[in-house]
Amino acid sequence: MKILRLDMRTGNSSYEDADETYPMLGGRGLIAALLLKEIDPHATRWGTTTNW
Repeated sequence: MKILRLDMRTGNSSYEDADETYPMLGGRGLIAALLLKEIDPHATRWGTTTNW
């Protein structure tokens, strides 16, 4: 499975192979797992360290 990453600030896009952690996930489950993995739980929406 491949994941498409889009950087909306620069307009760049790239594909990467998904981890073996997500073999049976799709849709909401995949999105939830990726958000839990990549976003700091203490991040604020307007913070400078927000990755999204």
